[in-house]
Amino acid sequence: MLLPWVVKKPREMLAAGLGGAAGTVVDVVALILLVDVFHAAIPASAFVASVVGAAVCFLMNKHVAFCDRSAITFEQVARFGFVAVVNAILMAF
Repeated sequence: MLLPWVVKKPREMLAAGLGGAAGTVVDVVALILLVDVFHAAIPASAFVASVVGAAVCFLMNKHVAFCDRSAITFEQVARFGFVAVVNAILMAF
């Protein structure tokens, strides 16, 4: 049972978790395809797969978890891109 004084919006929490899971699945599938099917280098594949998975997480959280129907702004993309690229670099090494 979720504690109501800790979890204010359980639907958002569940949807964000599912968005993270979806991003992880896309990341792993992309990595497997890039390495096993296209025979790409593992570091480059890890970088690309991480960015693709992060993009799925971003879109799922924006549109599903938080029901934000506003247009995606340059500032959002820049902040997301910075975090995604730093994460992708860390995952590649």
